[in-house]
Amino acid sequence: MKIIVYDIAVSKGGGGESILDQYFNQAISDTKNEWWFLVSLYKYNNAENDHVHVVYVDVKRSSKIKSYFLRKKYEIFELKKAIKAIEPDEVISLQNMVVPWAKCKQTVYMHQPLQFAPVKYSFFRKEERDFAFRQHIVCRIIRRNLRKADKIIVQTFWMKKGVAEWLPYPEEQIVVERPVFTLPVLESKNLKLDNIFFFPANAYLHKNHQVIVEACKLLKKKGVNDYHVQFTLSPDSGILAKKLFDEIQKEELPIEFIGHLDKKTLFPKYQTSIMLFPSYVETFGLPLLEAKTLGGRIIASNLPFAHEILDGYDSVKFVDWNDASAWADAIEKYIAKTE
Repeated sequence: MKIIVYDIAVSKGGGGESILDQYFNQAISDTKNEWWFLVSLYKYNNAENDHVHVVYVDVKRSSKIKSYFLRKKYEIFELKKAIKAIEPDEVISLQNMVVPWAKCKQTVYMHQPLQFAPVKYSFFRKEERDFAFRQHIVCRIIRRNLRKADKIIVQTFWMKKGVAEWLPYPEEQIVVERPVFTLPVLESKNLKLDNIFFFPANAYLHKNHQVIVEACKLLKKKGVNDYHVQFTLSPDSGILAKKLFDEIQKEELPIEFIGHLDKKTLFPKYQTSIMLFPSYVETFGLPLLEAKTLGGRIIASNLPFAHEILDGYDSVKFVDWNDASAWADAIEKYIAKTE
């Protein structure tokens, strides 16, 4: 059987890349089927073999909107030729929509949650335009298209219910598959707990770094300064990151930009620091599962995705995602506990 895995929208370093890696690893070990990967990440060259083939599609540009239209151009003018040449028996699309031109069984991996976000993004604010485009335009296209899928894969049960109601779509044809991750072997003896709070996330609006900044302002007014916050950002990683950095410097807040952390550096921090997770929309929220698995202390948004992942976990405090005062109180209480 010939299977196409289609993902020309994937971004390097994100959760989508991890999902694509999982399918590629599955294909390498599956010698019964012939796999074809139509992707935009140049990383699988040396891993191809007799039954796994990779076709690279160059659609990456600096703007998400420009990249989107390049993908649409490829799908209109080039994809049909690729489908005809391969003649697949099944297509697995990892980018929220069925693949045009494919007259076979189609499974779609749905990981776009912006239609469920508690905020509406605006085209009139520069830092929101990419999100506004995806929320108001792309999500509508996805909604019409996704109903054509033979099966839909999501990462959480709250997404399964949400997608079934949003489309609408038969709930029995939606499958929940949690992401796979591997923990390193960590030293667990004599761990020193500290008053460092950290938020492992990229500079995206929905990650909601701003509410932590506002909480730190409130703590400063109260004279609370015996703590430290770390964002895994760099000042030059985008408009939002630069805006946050400038505000933090101006207000002289105890927030440090420490840049991206690899897993070897990140995982021990779950055990010694307190993880903040103020994001207000996630398909899954992998850091929550990582911190839970490693026994970390967590302050998280009081939203369905966080409750599902952290169900039954004791070392977590849930806080309204947009209430800076509540975040400040939660941080202050953890400071007192550590002392």
